[in-house]
Amino acid sequence: MPVAAATLIEFSPVGARARAVAVGFAGTSVGGIVAGVLSLWLVPAYGFRAMFLAGAVPGIVLAVLMLKYLPESPEYLSATRRQKAASRVRLRHRLPPYQQDTVECDGWADARGYRALFSGDRRTATLLFWGTTLICLLVLFGVATWLPKLMQSAGYPLTAALSFLLILNFGGVVGVLAGGSVADRYGLRRVTIIYFLCTAVALMLLAASPALVWVYLLVFVAGFGTVGTQSLLNTFIGSYYPAKSRATGIGMALSVGRLGVIAGPTYGGFLVSAGVGPSWQLFAFAIPAVVGATLTMLIPDSGRDKSTTRASGGRVPEL
Repeated sequence: MPVAAATLIEFSPVGARARAVAVGFAGTSVGGIVAGVLSLWLVPAYGFRAMFLAGAVPGIVLAVLMLKYLPESPEYLSATRRQKAASRVRLRHRLPPYQQDTVECDGWADARGYRALFSGDRRTATLLFWGTTLICLLVLFGVATWLPKLMQSAGYPLTAALSFLLILNFGGVVGVLAGGSVADRYGLRRVTIIYFLCTAVALMLLAASPALVWVYLLVFVAGFGTVGTQSLLNTFIGSYYPAKSRATGIGMALSVGRLGVIAGPTYGGFLVSAGVGPSWQLFAFAIPAVVGATLTMLIPDSGRDKSTTRASGGRVPEL
């Protein structure tokens, strides 16, 4: 996923990066829906091993197609002094010429890998990106794990409670696609904050046990916010770092975020075992979403963007 996001960002126009990553990462939600539907048919008829085959075959086919059609990163080719190959890729995909990172004074332009994440003034941003990703995945997986149980405990029918997961994933697909388009126009930071807050508000309103039709809408918004926020964060992080450390930046944030994947369901289980009611459990997941919005506000501007603005004499899209 980090390499896919870095590749999408590199091969996209600056003003359409969020949309490109959104379309790519919408595949994760679609894949989740398809896997769930396939399991209903394959597992009873052919056993659980059939699901492994269903995942392996598309992977093999895609690997062959990628070997044939996926171009190498022109930034990587330029950095390894294969200028002719890089020029061919840039010309074929209408990419701008290679430019050396302009922020030499920060002492981080030559840094690569993990060093680049903490060089210059990037330390604070890196830690905040880790925090926001962890919180986003904590809320996403915590809600996805416990939502049916919480809603059933709140008095909703079992069939409706189970259908909420499908609505949550569907909201995720719409949230990813809508968020990419809106972020390209209004800025990644602003839209990410709004998505975090939409998640918090939806969970708080669910705690009030509204009518079933409103529950479906609020669950849709919760999926819209959680999955959409993660896609926006991937683009935000990837756009923040230069190409030489972009995949590392996204990969480290998602690695730390995996702690949230563990913590979210565990957090929900602790609340259930402590006897906390469904309404307070939903509030308990809304609070981290508010914290995520707050941390996003604190992420400093990228020095690369300031430098680009000074060099061009114009305005670059706001992160």
